[in-house]
Order: sequence, then structure tokens, then C-alpha cells
Amino acid sequence: MGACGKVNSDSELVAAVSTAVYGRDANPNNAAICGQCALVRHGNGKSVKVTIVDKCMACKLDDIDLSPTAFAQLAEHARGRIPVSWSIVSR
Repeated sequence: MGACGKVNSDSELVAAVSTAVYGRDANPNNAAICGQCALVRHGNGKSVKVTIVDKCMACKLDDIDLSPTAFAQLAEHARGRIPVSWSIVSR
């Protein structure tokens, strides 16, 4: 279960953001970022749209932690970590 209070699978296009971006709402299930969409871009020209469903405790400010399916849209899983840029977009 993610911090937004929902259970998601690895096959969904979802992501977690840093605690600084997620915020410190008294009830994390009601965080303003929950359910918002982000467009994640990789330098290879590929991009993927994901839904924010969780916070990532180990992430740096601008990091985004992608589900396996979302990551696969950008690069091979064996790469592990890749440089990306991302921004909140409309659904």
C-alpha cells in the first residue's frame, strides 16, 4: 500500500516522489500530490506518463521512483537508475 492509501501493482504506470515533494499532510492519504500525473522524460527521447501514488523515503528532492512497467517504457530494467526530468501534467 502506498502513502496515498491505495494498493497498486508493478504493472501499473505509477510512481513515488520524494518526501519533500509529497508534503507533510497530517493524513498522507489526502496529500495534494496523490493522484496527480507526471510526465517523465529520459534523454533518449522516450517519455511516460505516470500517476503519483506514494512517497519515496530514500529519494532526493527531484527523484522519482517508477514502477517496473513505467521504467520499462524508458529503459531496460538492468540499467537500474537513469537520469530523467519530470513535471506535473494534467491527466
